[in-house]
Amino acid sequence: MFGKLSLKDMQIMRFATGLLVAIALAYGFNWPLAFLTPVLVAKFLGPNTTRIKLSGLLTLFIIIAAAFFAGFALSSSLINYPVVFILVVTVILFWLAYWGNSGGNEIAITMLLVAITLIPMLSMLHPLIAKQAILGVLCSCVVALMITLICNEIFVKGIGDKLKEQAAPIADHAVRVRMSLLSVVMIVPVLVFFLYFQLTGAVLVLIFIAILAQKPDFVAGVKGAGALLLGNSIGGIAAIIMFSLLLAAPNYSFALLLYAIVILIFSQFIFSNRKLSPIYAMALTTVIIIISGSTLEDGGASSKFYMRIFQIAMACGYIVLVTWIMAPLLSKIQNQSNALETQSVDSYSEV
Repeated sequence: MFGKLSLKDMQIMRFATGLLVAIALAYGFNWPLAFLTPVLVAKFLGPNTTRIKLSGLLTLFIIIAAAFFAGFALSSSLINYPVVFILVVTVILFWLAYWGNSGGNEIAITMLLVAITLIPMLSMLHPLIAKQAILGVLCSCVVALMITLICNEIFVKGIGDKLKEQAAPIADHAVRVRMSLLSVVMIVPVLVFFLYFQLTGAVLVLIFIAILAQKPDFVAGVKGAGALLLGNSIGGIAAIIMFSLLLAAPNYSFALLLYAIVILIFSQFIFSNRKLSPIYAMALTTVIIIISGSTLEDGGASSKFYMRIFQIAMACGYIVLVTWIMAPLLSKIQNQSNALETQSVDSYSEV
């Protein structure tokens, strides 16, 4: 059926089909946090992702569900004991950072970070809000996993073993420990600040800082943060254009057609070998979040875009400042990691 298509075309078809189905369901039923469905599908079906078996998808869902329920239980039981709460969260953040630096599942780690930062903040508003958020996330996960399973069965079988997951190199244990400690130093002060002043309205800043701090070497300096801002700027501009068109024709079918065009355009860049391809994946995610957070009855897309850019700029500015202050330690860790990799290659060559 797909024998004459190239590997890139197959990947694009799998990605675009799954993402468009996810958007259609999310917009059609519009349950709480439904926009997470296409965001997760984009992660599951993105570049260099292989076919995930049903058992693997179920395991991932169990991890995500356990993470959010644990986050709710943690916030409910310890939020009135701030010192104990911060100590427990610090240990969890260190474990997540270490798992991430050890080649852990990126999606699971991201959802765990969202749970440990988002749920306590929502619980401060009202426990019912936190429960609704948990149910919305789990519903989005179930739908996203089902779409992923179906798309993999349809498309990945047609290309056999050509898709290979690209595993990142894993550093030495000592390097991973130091890098994880660096991540904790970045996250914990701002977490304490947000909880103390109850800044629930800017929780997106906290989430972004937590996620970015898991890979401090990636955002060390202006280059990494600049890439983040560029990706979100491209997505924000595209979202404003889309929203303007949707205001002119507020129709569900037209919205899906418009999304299909945008997804196919972005897919050509996302699945290319260009250095900027990750930026376009980030930009497409921004489009989904901004448009899904706005209604066709108001001009909220542009305001949400500017607020999102401002919040991401705050998060990036904090990470850049902390990495600049801790640059000597980060440089020492990176040099040690490079030395260990060179030693490992030399040892292999001798064998």
